[in-house]
Amino acid sequence: MFEDLNKLPNGVSDFAKLRKEQRIYVDKTDLIYKLTQNSCQPILFTRPRRFGKSLLVSTLKCLFTNQLELFKGLKIEPLWQDTEQYYVLHLDFSSMNSTSVDAFKISFNNALDRFILKHKLVINRNAGDSVSEKLIGICNAVGENKLVILIDEYDAPLTTFMNSKEQFERVSAILCSFYQVVKSRYKAVRFMFMTGITRCKFSTIFSGFNTVLDESLNPSLGALLGFTQTEIETYFKEFLEKAASALNISLDAVSEKLKEHYAGFCFEMNASVQVYNPWSVLNFLPDDANDFRCLNYWCSTAGD
Repeated sequence: MFEDLNKLPNGVSDFAKLRKEQRIYVDKTDLIYKLTQNSCQPILFTRPRRFGKSLLVSTLKCLFTNQLELFKGLKIEPLWQDTEQYYVLHLDFSSMNSTSVDAFKISFNNALDRFILKHKLVINRNAGDSVSEKLIGICNAVGENKLVILIDEYDAPLTTFMNSKEQFERVSAILCSFYQVVKSRYKAVRFMFMTGITRCKFSTIFSGFNTVLDESLNPSLGALLGFTQTEIETYFKEFLEKAASALNISLDAVSEKLKEHYAGFCFEMNASVQVYNPWSVLNFLPDDANDFRCLNYWCSTAGD
């Protein structure tokens, strides 16, 4: 019986770490390839917490930094022909200091400074340059079609300050100026992807940035995040068999138990693709007590 719990990807949102440690990776790279073919518009893709958004962003980062050895044997390997190594600006807004709007602004500036330093970019700037001015310098320095922008938890600053109109408007202004620069310098961008929890499509942060393509409800991307029934049966079969043995029930009964508690999420217009919440499934499978209780793991961490 296969019981190596270290093979499960629990809590691992770093694609390179997951692949190097040979953990189970539910291969969505054919859908990721489809996503990357749109180079003309910034893409917005939202999902609830604990659905693997950060892992998706990490996967895109590895892809665009030409770490192609990590994709050996995956569906994207014969599809991906782009061997260019891009400048990847990866911003995780949830990790930035949001104790105040000023603290967020400093964190945002520091993230851009680290990017400039890492890539040894020469830009015209002053010590007091704003986020938007630094981004202008970055776009001018990298050249045409060379910049990839990946934003994780793009809505985190907005939800943090939503209870204060004054702070909300200040942080919105910072984000709005950033996105306006992206729009005006989009010739420098090869690909831009934003993910988060809420659909702030009509927020003022996108003022004058009306080219955002919201793919959150695209039927062809309904299974991009979350596990389908087939994926669970394919990638986690031996863990399901362990649960069936411990509970003294059939494999089909275990599947029904999982389906009852963790399936039924639909994220596309036709509601034709149902997916399981990954966090709950991955917490259920390695049950050391062998009682395999179906608990609401996702709900208990949704506020994290």
